[in-house]
Amino acid sequence: MRNTKIFLTIIILFIAILMDSGCTITTTTTKEKSPEFEVGIAEIESSLKTLIDFQSTNIAGFEKRTNNVITTVIQIKIINGINLPTEENEIKNLAKKIAIQVKKAVKNQNEFMSYEVSFVERVGMMNSWKAWVFNSAWVFNSAELNELLTRTVC
Repeated sequence: MRNTKIFLTIIILFIAILMDSGCTITTTTTKEKSPEFEVGIAEIESSLKTLIDFQSTNIAGFEKRTNNVITTVIQIKIINGINLPTEENEIKNLAKKIAIQVKKAVKNQNEFMSYEVSFVERVGMMNSWKAWVFNSAWVFNSAELNELLTRTVC
């Protein structure tokens, strides 16, 4: 009992020192938030293949809550892309076109705040373990994509 009181006193003192020094405690939780699409994944992949050839895709939505501030994101992974551009601007423009194609397929286009595109190379598999190399990722604000949707058609 005495050890418990000492331990709790130390914890309370530690928290008080942290708060007094300006430190804050950040809590973040992430949960899956499946996007609803106007068309099936096969149609989305087909439209993406007009931009770049690839082995497969992984498209998933998430809701992230950090200190009660909620952000929503759709993560688009292009797996084993073929003949990806090597220039930074070219690959970023490709990623933006991919984000626009996916956003166009989402039923409620205002539901997600950002679209994250990454090009992933699957380099091996052992039993059920998979090794992935994330080459790069770009995040596009939903409002920025809305502006591009009204000006261009991919």
